[in-house]
Amino acid sequence: MDLTPVPERLRAEVSPREGNSVASRQPSKRPRIVLVSSGLGPAFGGIGVVTQMVVDALEPDVDLTVWRHHLRWPRPLRLAYLFARAFWGGLRRPDFILYEHIDLAQIHAKVPGLRGIRYGLFFYGTEAWRQLDEPRKVAILGADLKMTISATTLELARKSNPWLPDARVVWLGVRTGTPAGPEVPREPIALIVGRMNASERLKGHDPILDAWPKIRLAVPQARLIIVGGGDDRPRLQQRVEKEGISGVEFRGWISNSERDSLYRSSRLFLFPSRQEGFGLVAVEAAVAGLPVLGLRGTVIEELFPQGSGVVLVDEATGPQIAAAAIPLLSDPDLAGTIGRSARARVNGMFLEEHFVTRFREALAPLLD
Repeated sequence: MDLTPVPERLRAEVSPREGNSVASRQPSKRPRIVLVSSGLGPAFGGIGVVTQMVVDALEPDVDLTVWRHHLRWPRPLRLAYLFARAFWGGLRRPDFILYEHIDLAQIHAKVPGLRGIRYGLFFYGTEAWRQLDEPRKVAILGADLKMTISATTLELARKSNPWLPDARVVWLGVRTGTPAGPEVPREPIALIVGRMNASERLKGHDPILDAWPKIRLAVPQARLIIVGGGDDRPRLQQRVEKEGISGVEFRGWISNSERDSLYRSSRLFLFPSRQEGFGLVAVEAAVAGLPVLGLRGTVIEELFPQGSGVVLVDEATGPQIAAAAIPLLSDPDLAGTIGRSARARVNGMFLEEHFVTRFREALAPLLD
């Protein structure tokens, strides 16, 4: 498959026009692929971002159609829609169907018009780490192409599902949108970016707050900036107020440009999370030259082996986070050295162009 870079204009053309193929307007006998998705782009969370990457990777070489799975529709209506799309697809039978994730892949066995068409799916993270039921097991075992965004995701999924077959590791990538540019002075700011949901309390917000008083004693000018929203944010804010934890700012959701500005001006990115299948936000911070504090035994250790831009702690506890963060927040030269290693690691392995190459190599044998 050709590895020509994806034209930026295609982002605007594909996403809002689900079910229409930009590529099909070109007179060529290219492979016909259907992508079944709940939505493209950041508005649909991390999976939506990955799905947009997939669209961009496929568009130059295939006749691509996006079938939107409308999560807010009643289940009978969703199935009726997909039955109709499958009937339409029978008139122009696709060569391959790619399901955005495991849950959507269950559709393949339920829609008669899809039988006999080869298909693939992605493993992302927590959706595969629980014990999977029979319909999901059938969907996985029947897939012709199984991909995972990290080896860590597959390893954790197998703890609850030892029957899982091998899957092709397709690491994700980020844009180089945060330029190295001229170095700006980095203040002693520690940054954490992500949702704060009561159902996802393993992302590390509480142990970071546990660590913060000790960090402030050692680095009085240090500031903790918490970016993101969610139903657990009020509780965390109340905790900060009740315990009198100083130097903490909640910014809510901010624009990409504001986020990138924080990446360039902060000194440390905090990522003591056990809930990530890849950790795209940490990679975004690293490409801006921001050192990352992560946990051993999580995906961050897979992506950034020791010495490549991260500091690792054994457990997400206040004392361990404080001990690792204080040297970086108090020493801009040390933080800069580790941050440059983080940027080099991303530039060498985790840009969008790297994802495109990995994804196309995984798919190519099924389209030849």
